[in-house]
Amino acid sequence: MLAAAAARRSALSAGRVASRDSLWLNWEKFCDSLGQPSTLQGLPEESIISIFSIYAIRYRDGRASRSGEPVRADTVDEALRAVGATLSGMGFPDPRLLPSGKIKPRLFALLRSFSKADPAPDRVHPATLQILQSVVALAASDGTPRAAAIADL
Repeated sequence: MLAAAAARRSALSAGRVASRDSLWLNWEKFCDSLGQPSTLQGLPEESIISIFSIYAIRYRDGRASRSGEPVRADTVDEALRAVGATLSGMGFPDPRLLPSGKIKPRLFALLRSFSKADPAPDRVHPATLQILQSVVALAASDGTPRAAAIADL
């Protein structure tokens, strides 16, 4: 069983493994603060969803996040996924998911409300390769030192 766990971990990048481990330790600390088992075994379904919801809210506002700072909805989702994946890797069911594999409606609605409250991401319009080639060609055709410097940039 340990060999299988090691093989699964080797499929992930070192950064992903460290992140999951860190998120799991964070989850254990949170569950300890509530006096609940980190595996959630023996708890009624309603309690499990409530614990996950409380964790999501506290993670979102920074009280349970690793940085102590508020985080975006996708970061909360990542933390919940990491906890679910760790539990699944231990042989327990992922408490976030229905048997169909879809996220449970209460968690889905909570994450969606976080996502709607997040500001729009800062978008940067990339300069395409064609634009860059055109700028270089125009600068090079001028033949002045200034144009050569622009082409080099």
